[in-house]
Amino acid sequence: MEYKIFLLFEVILLMDRVKHIRHHYGDYFGITVAGYPEAHPEVITSDKGATQEAYYKDLLYLKSKVDAGADVIITQLFYDTDLFLKFYNDCRKLGITCPIVPGIMPINNYKGFKRMTGFCKTKIPAEVTNALEPIKDDNKAVTAYGIQSGTEICKKLLAHGIKHLHIYTLNLDKSAVGILQNLGIIDTSKVRRPLPAWRLPANINQG
Repeated sequence: MEYKIFLLFEVILLMDRVKHIRHHYGDYFGITVAGYPEAHPEVITSDKGATQEAYYKDLLYLKSKVDAGADVIITQLFYDTDLFLKFYNDCRKLGITCPIVPGIMPINNYKGFKRMTGFCKTKIPAEVTNALEPIKDDNKAVTAYGIQSGTEICKKLLAHGIKHLHIYTLNLDKSAVGILQNLGIIDTSKVRRPLPAWRLPANINQG
């Protein structure tokens, strides 16, 4: 059986690297690049998000990465599913035909959620904010909500014909497993042998 090694690049200045790999190694490697449904954070200059011009330029840059030889796009996190679907359709209109895989980041704890979305300048739908505010100091409740909301995002994506999902775990697998169980993709009761006794991640209690 043949295997292809996939390289994942998430830095913004990488088109030359994609070209270099394709030039020197042909199709020996599969190359996955990052996509930004709301545009790259560096071009988002206000709370309203990127301008249409900046968003379109970012799409053109993404297309140039694909034209240079990228095989797959995995997106940055998002919580507004409609924004991803618009991004997906805009990519297709632009002639990007490779798989576009949505990056799903379950909400594991409130402080981490706020830190990550602030860093990435991610739009937070009002319903997410309204649901989190009353429970933000209850880590178990936040994790449960993260699994619920992540499941709903995935269901909507699958219902719109998206065939692949990428779940960011950040070394915390509980939420990812919960989402996959809710989707009926896995059934832990049918696991033939127990999972290894992994050492708990160092950040498990970090906010």
